[in-house]
Amino acid sequence: MVWGHHIAFSNPGGPFGHASEGEFGNTSDYRNPIITSKLVEKGYIQRLGRGIRRVRQLLAKNGNSPLEAETDGFTRVIVRTKT
Repeated sequence: MVWGHHIAFSNPGGPFGHASEGEFGNTSDYRNPIITSKLVEKGYIQRLGRGIRRVRQLLAKNGNSPLEAETDGFTRVIVRTKT
């Protein structure tokens, strides 16, 4: 959803496997490692486990508020506009 002051992403399900809810964006694990490996092989994924960390770094560099994430069985991520 796009709002005037933020963008919100939501996805059913929470972090999987080794990526416990308290470690969102710090640890990666994959529900289907075969599909994941094929996506890497075909170049659709640059590097595994990089996305959330990269978003956090770019938001800080741009002067935005930190990424907001809730993982209570349903993942919600909010990116606020720069004020």
